[in-house]
Amino acid sequence: MKNSLLKFGIVFIVLSTLVFIILNYERSTKIELHLENKTKQYEQNYNATYKGYKNLAKVIFETDINSNEVKKIFAQASITKDKEQDIVRKKLYDKLKNTYELLKSYNIKQLHFHLPSNESFLRFHRPNRFGDNLTNVRETIKYSNDNKEQIDGFEEGRIYNGYRFVYPLSYDGKHIGTVEVSFSTLVMSLEMVSNYKVITQFLISKEVVGQKVFDDEKSNYVKSPLEDFYIEKKSAKVLADINNINIAEPLSKKTNKIVKNRGFDNDSFSIYDTYRKNIVTFIKVKNPINRSVVGILVVQSDASYIVNKNRNFYIVMFFSILLITVGLLLIYKELEQKYKFRIEAEKERKINKKLQKLNDEVKESRNEVEKLNEGLELKVKDEVHKNVLAQEKLFKSEKMASMGEMIGNIAHQWRQPLSVISTVASGIQLQQEHKILTDELLLNSCEQIIENTQNLSDIINNFSDFIEKDRERELFSLKSNLNRFMSLIVGSLKHDHINIVLDVDDDDIKIDAYPSELIQCYMNIYNNSNEAFHHNTIDDRVILINVIKDDSKLCIIFQDNAGGIKDDILPKIFEPYFTTKHQSQGKGLGLHMTYNLIVNGMGGTIEASNKHFEYKSKENYGVEVKIILPV
Repeated sequence: MKNSLLKFGIVFIVLSTLVFIILNYERSTKIELHLENKTKQYEQNYNATYKGYKNLAKVIFETDINSNEVKKIFAQASITKDKEQDIVRKKLYDKLKNTYELLKSYNIKQLHFHLPSNESFLRFHRPNRFGDNLTNVRETIKYSNDNKEQIDGFEEGRIYNGYRFVYPLSYDGKHIGTVEVSFSTLVMSLEMVSNYKVITQFLISKEVVGQKVFDDEKSNYVKSPLEDFYIEKKSAKVLADINNINIAEPLSKKTNKIVKNRGFDNDSFSIYDTYRKNIVTFIKVKNPINRSVVGILVVQSDASYIVNKNRNFYIVMFFSILLITVGLLLIYKELEQKYKFRIEAEKERKINKKLQKLNDEVKESRNEVEKLNEGLELKVKDEVHKNVLAQEKLFKSEKMASMGEMIGNIAHQWRQPLSVISTVASGIQLQQEHKILTDELLLNSCEQIIENTQNLSDIINNFSDFIEKDRERELFSLKSNLNRFMSLIVGSLKHDHINIVLDVDDDDIKIDAYPSELIQCYMNIYNNSNEAFHHNTIDDRVILINVIKDDSKLCIIFQDNAGGIKDDILPKIFEPYFTTKHQSQGKGLGLHMTYNLIVNGMGGTIEASNKHFEYKSKENYGVEVKIILPV
C-alpha cells in the first residue's frame, strides 16, 4: 500500500492544482473585466467634465472677450512699441480687470493675451511678466496664430499649466493675436471628486516641466507616486485635505512594476493597488498638437469587488482542498479494505481459474471494442464528409442570400449609365427631327453609348464573377481582392452615402486562401455596418479598412462609426442563428458563416470590439472587426 499512498499524493496534488487553475482563471478574468469597465467609466467621466469646461470657456470668450471694444484696444498692441505698448497693456487690463475677477469665481485660472508673433502681451495672473516669446513653449498659441483656428487641450506653460482654450482674434478683417482662457488641473480633479466620489490627482511629466517652466517657478511642483511625474504643490495640499490622505504616498512595488512595464504609450488602464487597497486608473492626457503624453489623471476608486473576489477565492480554494482531502481519504480506506479481502481470496485454489476466465472475457471484449471502434471510425469519416458538404452548401446559400443586396447594387450602378444612354439616344432623335444631325455629332453620340454600354457590361461581369466563382484555394493579391469587393458595393456606397477609406501599406501582398470566400466575409461585415448606420441614424458614415502585415500574420481591420454594439450582445455575434433583427429580416448566419470561413476554412482568427478612433480630427466610435490570417 506504500505505492498507493504515493499515487494518492500525486492525485491530490494534481486535483488541487486543477482546482487552483480553474478558480484563479475565473477570478482573474472577472477582475480584469472589472478593471476594463472602470477604465471606460472614468474615461467617460473625464471626457464629460472636460467638455463642460470647454463649453464654459466658449461662453466666456463670446460674451466677455470677443467684443469690438476689447479687440479695438488689443489691435493697437501689434502696431506700437515699448512705452506705447505699456499704455495699451494698462488700458486692456483696466478694461477687463473686473471681468477677470468675476471669471475667477468660475474657476478661471488664466486670462492671457498673445501677439501674432507668439509673444506674451498680458498675463492677468501676472500682469508685470510679459514680453517672453512662447513659440517653443506653447504649441497651442503658435498653432492658433499660424492657422487662425481655435484649439484646446492640456499644456504646460512658463508659470502654470492647465486646460487651455486658445482663440484667434481679428479686428477689421486683420489677425491681431490670440487670447487664452484656461482652467487648472485642480479644478478638473475637484470636479471629478465632487461628481463621482473618487480620489483624483493630476500628474505632470517631469520632462515637460523641466523644458518649459521658469526656474523660479519650479518650486510649485513636488514629487508624485510615479517617479517620472510631478504634482502641483497646491493641488497636492488641497486634495490631501479633502480626502484626508497623503497624495504623494508611493504605490506598491507590484503596481509600480506593472506601470513601468505597460508604460503610457498605449491606452489608459486600471490596476488594483495592493498597498492602498483600491483601484488606480491611469488616464492619459495628451498634448493637443504633437499628441505626446504630458500628464496622467490618476483616479483612485473603491476596490471592494476585487477584495471580495480574492477573499471568496481563498475560501472556495480552502474548502475545495478540504473536500479533495476527505474524499481521497475515504477512497483510500475503501481500497485498503478491498486489498485485504483480495489477499485472502488469492489464497484460494480457484483464483487462477477465475483469473483465466476473466482474461478470456477481456480478450473477447477487446475484440468487440476493436470492431466497434472500426465502425465508429467509418461513421466519423462519413459524418465529417457530410459536415464538409453542409459547410459548402451553407456557404453557397449565404452567398446566394447576398444576391438580393447585389441586385440593389447593380440597380444603383446602372442608373447613371442608362440615364446617359437614354439622354444621348433622345438627343440623336431630336437632332434628326430638326435636320441638324451631323456625322460628327452622330459619331460622338455613338461613342458615348458604346462607352456606357461597356460600363454596364463590366458591372455585370464583376457581379457574375463573384456569384459564379467556385470555392477554390489559390494565391492572389490582397489589394486586388479588396478592390474587387469595393467594385461590388460601389452602388451601395453612393446610395447609402457611406465614405469608405482603404489603406493597404504594401500593394504586393499575396495570400494563399479562398478569394471568393474572403469577399463574402467582407460583404457580411460591410452589410452589418450598413444596417447599423441605418438603425442608429448615423449621418456622417465612415468605414476604414486597414491592412497590416508582419512576418507571421496578416491583419485586415474594418472600423465603422455606427455607434458600436451593446456589451451584452458583442460576445454572441459570431454564434449561429444569433440576430438582433426580426426573424423575417435575417437568420443570424452571416457573421457565423464569416467566423467559419476565416477560422475553419482559412486557419485564421476573427474578433470584434467597440473602439474609439480619430478620423479627420473628429472622435468616432463604433465596431472594429479584425481578420487575422497566417502568412
